Amino acid sequence: MSLIPIQNLASQLEPAWAFLSGHERHFEPTEVQPPRAGEREHRVVLPVKLLDGQRLIAVAVILDQDQAEAVARFMFGQPEGEINEADLQDACLETCNVLASSVIKGCENPNVIDIGLPLEVSAEKYLDLQSHAIARVTLMSEIDQEHRIVVTVFDVNDQSVLES
Repeated sequence: MSLIPIQNLASQLEPAWAFLSGHERHFEPTEVQPPRAGEREHRVVLPVKLLDGQRLIAVAVILDQDQAEAVARFMFGQPEGEINEADLQDACLETCNVLASSVIKGCENPNVIDIGLPLEVSAEKYLDLQSHAIARVTLMSEIDQEHRIVVTVFDVNDQSVLES
């Protein structure tokens, strides 16, 4: 599966984020980003298999708490401070689906894939994914060194890191 050039990928993520949150954000290529200690972040991973079963990728999304709440409020039309955990988790899972679809639809042959279900993972599980996969591309949008959104596409060597 060939991914589109990184600049085109960033331009695909930007309207997807605006759709999810109602706000525009710019995404830039960066190094793979680990979870940040001491911050509440949501990490969601979407496994994607080639139908021949020979290659597994994972599209991983990290959202800080503020960004996750902003998406949930926009998605469910709720005012600030009224987001319950179930809505927050649903919003994070849907964010991963939408951002991952931006990656997938730009692939050379998107008809040869099987898309799994998004899974929210712990910081430890995310670090395990990083150590058992090859990061192919990472894009990040961050305002004032906070309000972080990170999208990484991994080639996964060990499928067990995607199992709960």
